[in-house]
Amino acid sequence: MTLKKHDIVLQVKEMGYTQEQSAEIVESLLPIIKSSLENGEDVLVSGFGKFAVKKKSQRKGRNPATGEDMYLDATERHDGYIYLNLPYYVSVYGAWV
Repeated sequence: MTLKKHDIVLQVKEMGYTQEQSAEIVESLLPIIKSSLENGEDVLVSGFGKFAVKKKSQRKGRNPATGEDMYLDATERHDGYIYLNLPYYVSVYGAWV
């Protein structure tokens, strides 16, 4: 199952907010998380997980079509770590707490 932004808005709405307030809350959080990741900061959502951008240095690779050796450019990779107790919270509460 994929958790979409609309699903998060609906779960926030169940906490007693209107649809418009819920959408505004979610829409205001996403740019904060995005800018933190862009600045190289980790994002920790207590009780849910941690999100980070990992830098990978330039490395040697191989072209699979020709077998030619080549160097792959340095890149950034987005990592997300979900806490192991998340399935428990979902099964008990229907969402994370």
